[in-house]
Amino acid sequence: MPVVRTFILGSLVFMATAHVCLLSAAAAEPEWPGQWPCYRRDRFLTGFAPGQGRITQPEIKWRKFLGQWSTRVALHTTIADQNAELAIDDTALSQPLPAGWTVPPTTYDLRGDGRQQRIVVQGQQATIFDAAGKVLWQHTFEHPIAQYVVGRFLPGEAGSQVVFWGVKARERVVYNGGYCFDFKDGFDKAEQVWEVEVDRNPQAPQLHAADMDGDGDDEAVLVTWYRAIVFDGRTGAVQMECENAAHRNYGYSRIVNIDDDPFPEIVILCDFVLHVDYIDNDGQKMWKPWEGQYEYSTARDEILRVPHDPIVDVDGDGELEMVYNLFNIPADGHWRMIVRDIKSGRVEMSLADKYVHDIVDLDGDGALELLCDHVPLRQRTLYSPIEIARIRDGEYATVHKFPRGRWLRYAQPLPGNSRSMAVDANLAVARGDVDGDGKLEVLLSLDEDQNRRAEALLAVGLDRDEQFAVKWKINPPEQTRFTVEQFRDIDGDQRAEAIVQLEHRPGKMESQGAAATLVSRQPQGGRFSFPIAVNLDDTPGAELLLQNSREEIVALSAPDGANKLPRTLWTRPGWGEPSTVGYKGSWRGPVATDLDADGQPEILYQDCSPNDLCRLVVLNADGTERWTRTFDEVPYADEDSRLDRFHAGRFNDDDVLDVFLTFHNAGKSSGQSLALDGKTGRTLWHRKHVSDLYPPGERQLFEPKNDRGCFPTKGIVVHDFNSDGFDDLLFLALDYICLINGQTGMSLEPTPFLHSVLSDSWCAYCSPVTVDADGDGVREIFASASFGTVGALTLDWKPLWSVPSSYQTNPLSHEVSVADFDGDGRLEAIVLEHSGDLVAYDVKTGKEDWRNKFEMTKISDQAAADINGDGLPEAIFCRKDTLTALSGQATNGVQRVLWTLKLSREAGPPIIADVDGDSFLEIVVCTSDGFVNVIGQSGESN
Repeated sequence: MPVVRTFILGSLVFMATAHVCLLSAAAAEPEWPGQWPCYRRDRFLTGFAPGQGRITQPEIKWRKFLGQWSTRVALHTTIADQNAELAIDDTALSQPLPAGWTVPPTTYDLRGDGRQQRIVVQGQQATIFDAAGKVLWQHTFEHPIAQYVVGRFLPGEAGSQVVFWGVKARERVVYNGGYCFDFKDGFDKAEQVWEVEVDRNPQAPQLHAADMDGDGDDEAVLVTWYRAIVFDGRTGAVQMECENAAHRNYGYSRIVNIDDDPFPEIVILCDFVLHVDYIDNDGQKMWKPWEGQYEYSTARDEILRVPHDPIVDVDGDGELEMVYNLFNIPADGHWRMIVRDIKSGRVEMSLADKYVHDIVDLDGDGALELLCDHVPLRQRTLYSPIEIARIRDGEYATVHKFPRGRWLRYAQPLPGNSRSMAVDANLAVARGDVDGDGKLEVLLSLDEDQNRRAEALLAVGLDRDEQFAVKWKINPPEQTRFTVEQFRDIDGDQRAEAIVQLEHRPGKMESQGAAATLVSRQPQGGRFSFPIAVNLDDTPGAELLLQNSREEIVALSAPDGANKLPRTLWTRPGWGEPSTVGYKGSWRGPVATDLDADGQPEILYQDCSPNDLCRLVVLNADGTERWTRTFDEVPYADEDSRLDRFHAGRFNDDDVLDVFLTFHNAGKSSGQSLALDGKTGRTLWHRKHVSDLYPPGERQLFEPKNDRGCFPTKGIVVHDFNSDGFDDLLFLALDYICLINGQTGMSLEPTPFLHSVLSDSWCAYCSPVTVDADGDGVREIFASASFGTVGALTLDWKPLWSVPSSYQTNPLSHEVSVADFDGDGRLEAIVLEHSGDLVAYDVKTGKEDWRNKFEMTKISDQAAADINGDGLPEAIFCRKDTLTALSGQATNGVQRVLWTLKLSREAGPPIIADVDGDSFLEIVVCTSDGFVNVIGQSGESN
């Protein structure tokens, strides 16, 4: 056997015979040999697993399904009096939808000859298909294409033209470019009519086609950071432009005629940098009649949310209003529904505790109904009192309500000439005429038992007495949630049918007023998490813990001689850490620690209390509860309010470790940090803003609008940096380096912005990997900032090196692996750049050990270990559905792929641990079909 070497951090030597946590001292974080207790494995964020594997020919040794069974059911109105039942089990069934039941794609008549075409944009390639799917035209652009718009840009032509808009990069400059194509002479003779570039703050552009000057032909309209631009549709020349002050347009824009002249205006509602705007237009120039910016700080205290159709005449006065939702902690800490007159900017209504999802005319009388939540808490939760309301004569009136439910929404085209990247603005409340009476019903679900474990689907609409009544009621098996796929008249009988998905347990589905037809039943992935691996008992091998698709934390034990299948040791409702704070997406999973230094791990995760508040849960290894802490200020509200990070460290002078925890409760950038006592969960200290880390006389470091929420945007390092016997905390709050005294919650010393050390351009979104890069006993920080640069700095904030910032060399947003890959006694970090190059940097000097064109634009976060037992570590990662082991050694300047393994579906980040107790490392990875997979050496028995 090759000599076992220490590749990183001398204290992390793998001890092959140990299967309990090795403790360096009382109340100190264990070293976890053969285990992977948290997302980056160790408290220094290296992603490196000590020990050895022997995987030279990989194969999946075992796998277990942790996803959901999903059933698709078609619902339609029935006149039968009796209730109908439908048995739903975990038997796979799949059949195609009947003809006409699939949603038709969006098509265009580009040549004006009555024939329809479909446009598909993917990466750098744009393709036009005919109705039968035949490729008519294909073009590969120099840079990725983000969007397109179809319009009548050229006068006198029967057909339409297409403007494609892409994101470009040239050295350090990121800019946008538009290309107009005409197909009047045939798709084989397509003509590029014009090309334009925008090189000043072109981020997040939204592209429209509209006749802005009243000449009968369209112009291309770009709404981007700080301005709106109108391009002449014939030439691409700038025709009009309007500066938009300091407003970034992450949100919604619509072109609609607001006033009495024939020229359309631009309405903007943005939900990241919070502002609402109206840009007037007289056909020759554009201007802003009023300002609608809300107080904005990088440390978020407000949320703005846009309903599906925010530009409506909501009060019936004949004028269009903008309607949106605003959550404002400094004002009163309540959600408010805002109705604002567009022309004047005047706020006409501000209704506390109301949140509007959609606005629609349900009864066909020309007046609109509002589909709202009643939100008496300071934050929305999954289920709320919901209501149908109207505004008449300036008064809001509830006409029907339910005590606890949620509106069933699904993606639908935005109404009017709209574009949006606002949160959930593309989701409409499902509505259709289920009984053919010319009036619309809406779909909602009720949590009737108030336990969040099952819900009933209802179709609600007006009856003959003009009162809202339940037309359908569907009671599914336990632990079911509904998702709407379609709700429309599918078969042409003048009644709407619904196709819904159920994520469920086996059981019976009862329906009243509707007949149910089973369409398909099959397993699917769902929102399961990244695994961790820790030893929960005294037997060899680490157990796996992860969040399954049913929102439960599951502990799994590997198969052994008596058990050919993995065993579920225990299951608890809950979630781990979200992957990205304030955004929807994947989950990291729970965190393991040893709070009391008894050699047995404790498990940290979060769940929802009975009163819809987020709760930190600490479990013993056997799944029993140790203690919990409920956070009154953090309602469970999906991505807007959630616990985010929980890690152990020594923050007071008792004999147990404590917990560092972060949460957000006002959407993106609203994170806060706390230290909790490891025995009771009581708060030791709490910091809301980065400025709170400094005494009052030093807080002028940040202007109020430029403060930061005191939370890690990515990884946290927990370590005793000042050697006082207590752990400290190192992380980046967006772009600012925080180094916090773990005992006091104050900054150990004044710290800088990352870009002030490493770059002359903005640097953010970075895990500060903290290692002794060259064995001299001094730690350095390696920074791979997805906005900014790659580089290293000392802990007294001096730069060691950095790569000149450019779009091509900036790293992609993934966690790197750090180890001594080539055995020279120095650490290297492997980074994937925007260019698609995979680069190995010497952490101390910045020297490139090798650079290879991998032609990748996305890989999972990396792990590192000596996976084949040759004495040197490899980088392990997934690229789509392929697990890859990459040698860190270069031969003639070229690194070597050790092996690859095709997986069943796209995969997440790998972890590396001794799962089967044989003293060698295995790889564990989750795939998007809902399986956790354990990979070992081919031919070896379990």
